[in-house]
Amino acid sequence: MMSYSMKKAAVLIDFTDISEKVALFAAGFAGMYELDVEFIHIAESEDSENIRDMKNKMNSYISRVNENGRSASFNIHFGKFFNVIRPVLENSGADIVIVGTHGKHGLKQNLFGSYILKLIQSIHLPSLVIQQGTEWKSAGLKKALCPVSSHDTYLNLIESASKITGVSGELDIYAIHKTDDLDADSSRNLKDAVSFLQSNNLPHKLIEEDANMYSVGFAKQTLHYVENNSYDLICIHAQVSDSSRYFGEMDKENILFNAMNIPVLCFDGE
Repeated sequence: MMSYSMKKAAVLIDFTDISEKVALFAAGFAGMYELDVEFIHIAESEDSENIRDMKNKMNSYISRVNENGRSASFNIHFGKFFNVIRPVLENSGADIVIVGTHGKHGLKQNLFGSYILKLIQSIHLPSLVIQQGTEWKSAGLKKALCPVSSHDTYLNLIESASKITGVSGELDIYAIHKTDDLDADSSRNLKDAVSFLQSNNLPHKLIEEDANMYSVGFAKQTLHYVENNSYDLICIHAQVSDSSRYFGEMDKENILFNAMNIPVLCFDGE
């Protein structure tokens, strides 16, 4: 049975052009799922003038969350981003992280752009990644696709996704067969996921397809299915499994930076 509910979201802000989009999405998400919000920024130095400007912008983001009936706060932390982000989030008490990506071709110093995969692999909380073109839908994220994987913690990803789709949405399990049978771990995870969804009376479908597109990985066919079936959310593991170590990172980046601007729920897998 499901064991927890989300109560708080940590929202990472870098004060670039996507921050406004992230704040609007977070406000809508918090209002629908009844979450409190903590906006977080990591700064390398304590420049008082810059900090003052940041606080003014943060206050406008907080107002948007308040307008949706939820409380919000902000905190600015100092240090090298990847040195401090994990402990900051662990100490935040958040159940989920919301972060925006500038896309595959973002500048290297843009930590929420080309380094997004490194970011979601470094934090041990479910992460909801949105793109520059993502718009919050007033109906919420009601239809999600979770490609099956061989990760030991696949069921944790399903449980995290079920907190978003809920009893009024649909959480679909998706498997691509490149051979006659899935590997043993993926097959077990598929069965466990379906059992979990059934036992919790959560609407779902099991979709199994033979590989029908020439591609080393699975992202191309997965995204084609997503596009043709109007999903609101894609769910993946952040870490690369042993079975896909030669193409896994490219596959994950292709999903994270999908051209449909569909949010991606990522689970670290540890």
